[in-house]
Order: sequence, then structure tokens, then C-alpha cells
Amino acid sequence: MIQTINIPWQAWYGDEMFDLGFSKNWDVQVCGMSDADEIGQQGIREAFANPIHTSTIAEMALGKKTVAIAVEDITRPSLLNEILNEIARQLQGAGIRDEQVKIVISTGGHRPLLRDDLIKKLGRDIVERFDIYNHNPFENLVDTGIILGKVPVRINRFFIEAEFKIVVGTIVPHAFAGFSGGGKIVLPGLAGIEILERSHKFVMMGLRGGIGEVDGNRFREEVEGVAKKIGVDLGVNLVVNSKRGLAGVFVGDVVDAHRAGVRLAREVYATNTPEGIDVAILNAYPKDMEMFQIDNAFGMYRSAGEGLVKDDGVVILTSACSLGRGYHALFEPGMRLHKPPAKRKFLGNRELWVYSPNINKADFATLFWDGYSLFNRWDDVIERLEGMYNKNCHLAIFPYSSLQIAKNRG
Repeated sequence: MIQTINIPWQAWYGDEMFDLGFSKNWDVQVCGMSDADEIGQQGIREAFANPIHTSTIAEMALGKKTVAIAVEDITRPSLLNEILNEIARQLQGAGIRDEQVKIVISTGGHRPLLRDDLIKKLGRDIVERFDIYNHNPFENLVDTGIILGKVPVRINRFFIEAEFKIVVGTIVPHAFAGFSGGGKIVLPGLAGIEILERSHKFVMMGLRGGIGEVDGNRFREEVEGVAKKIGVDLGVNLVVNSKRGLAGVFVGDVVDAHRAGVRLAREVYATNTPEGIDVAILNAYPKDMEMFQIDNAFGMYRSAGEGLVKDDGVVILTSACSLGRGYHALFEPGMRLHKPPAKRKFLGNRELWVYSPNINKADFATLFWDGYSLFNRWDDVIERLEGMYNKNCHLAIFPYSSLQIAKNRG
């Protein structure tokens, strides 16, 4: 006999529930986040009608000849169709025609979005209506005159040259920015490869903030400083619920609106956590489309602290990895920041297993130390756990681990 637990699976590529089977004798608990309802179209319109420390888009865009809207890519969870339609409605109110608007996908070092991706992320009506570009960190850049360290900051030309600049992004826990969204859509989202390298290198050296750390975070201070200096006029910040619906929309000043969104995000993503469990299952949804995003699932573990799993316990990452290995312009083999994977110090003596049916050993070896284990079949995971724990296993599942934060943390 087994007990079956359903977890969310394949964001953007099915958004279905996936069954995990466990021994009926094990103590299995599901640790969900606090969550929230969707605010709906009325809630979205109210957010745009009442911006935080700015005028409305319709008021701010009056007299502008060109508009650039920088939006997050498909590695982030929000569906942007209703948001972009509301922005378009406001721009129309200012007399802005569609052909005066460019939408720029803030890919940073991620892969470009093709038509099917754009339809999923932005909606078919937006794709058929507007001029849409993928940012390229190697080309079409403008020197801003800003220098971070000794590295000149170069930003996407289409965005820099627009008279009215809007950024749109989701607020989710982030390992070194505290939370994503806000000015991060510009840096690293629209930046050149040199400044991308600097930012990610500092992360690898441990010189940035952690999950939930926003105030006093050097990286966030840098990105917000750049966003202000290049003239970002307005930010649209989104908080999602467990079904990727919009639980909150915060429009206005690029910093103040972001912080207002962070306050809600802390509430929605908050999770009660146990202590001293044998096994933690960290499900990467809704950032489970590719292996290069899988580390986001550690956010829950990091925020909970070392007491979550026993020192000799097991941490299991589960991810659909619908696109397999994925792509990253800095961390791919042969790219400038790729290096042989090492043991994750924050895991201590705990074992790390990864379950994904869509990555192979070669994929796994590009990101994970060879002392860790890859499983393509869930039955193999259970067989190995049964060999370790037999009838006594205390196991906790975090179904939205890329969003979740331990309560009273972050």
C-alpha cells in the first residue's frame, strides 16, 4: 500500500498535478504556503488607477513619442496578458499609438523567447499587436556612463532610447537580490554581458544578500541606482499565488512600488516549517521549466535554516525540466563563468538527490557535483529511501519551493 501526494508540475508546459507515491508507514506532511486569492481584472485596474508615488501611466505618457516596456522572461511565473492590456489601455489614453511602443523581453543571460513562448507569456493578442524584441547581452547596447566597480554599465538600446520607460516583473524570492522584480528587470535583465558577469561573479563569491534580504542589500541598491539613473519612469510589480494567478499588483515608483509588493509577497509565500525531518522534498514549481533554474528551489531550504533536515538526512529536488538542461549565457559549459560543480556547503553532510524525468547524466554533470544523485524514475527514489529508512521516515514536501519562505524569515 502507498500514500499518494499531488504536487504541481510543468509550469508553462501543462501546469498539471503530478503524483508522488510513498510508503503508507511514513510520516509525510505537505508544507504549503499561506497563499492568496486572485485579485481579478478589477483589482488590476485599481492598482493602475492608484499608483504609488507617481502619476498614472496615462498622465505620465502625455506628449511622449516612444515607449519601451521591459518585461520579465518565461523563467518567471506570471502571465502578463492582463497587465499588458491595461498598460496599453492607459497608453491609448495618453494618445500613444501601438506603433510607438516596443516590448523588450528582459532575458539577461537566458535564452530568447520564440513565438510560442511569447504567446504563453504575453498572450496572443499582444503578440499580434506590438513590436516585441528579445534582449541580447552581446549586441544592441548603449553605454550609460555608469560604472560599477570598474565595469561600464551597458543597457539595451531600445529601452534606453525610449522617452517613456516601464518595467514589469514578478516579486519572487531571490538568492542574492532578496526578491526579484523592480529594478532587477533592467540589471541584469537588460544589461551587457560584462556587467552580467560582474553581478553573477559577486554572487558566486558570496558578496551579495540572501533570500528575503532587501534593505541594505548591495546588489539591490546597485540595480535600483542604475534604474533611476537611466530614467525608468514606472515599475509594475506582481505577486503570484500558488496557481500563478495575480495575488497583488503594485504600480508606481521603481523602488517604492517594489517594496510594497515585497510586503505582500512575504505574507503570501510564508510557510510553516518543521524541524529535524529525515527528508525534504523541494519541488521547483513554478520555476521548473529547465535545469538551469532548479537552484531556485533551494530558497525554501535556505530560509528555513539548517534545522529543517537532520544532518544525515536527504534533500530531494524535484523538477519537470520540460526543456531539459536549458540555457545560460554565463554558466553553460564553455561560457565565462562555467566551472566544475562543487559540493553545496550550505547542505553540510546531507545527501542531495535530483528527480527529473527530462535531464540526463551529461546535463546533470554541468551543474551538480558528482557526489550527488540523479533519478529519472520516482520508483527508484522510493526504493533508495526505503533502503535507508524502512518504516521510519519523517518527510516534508514543499510543493512551491521556488516561491516559499519560512515564516518569520526573509
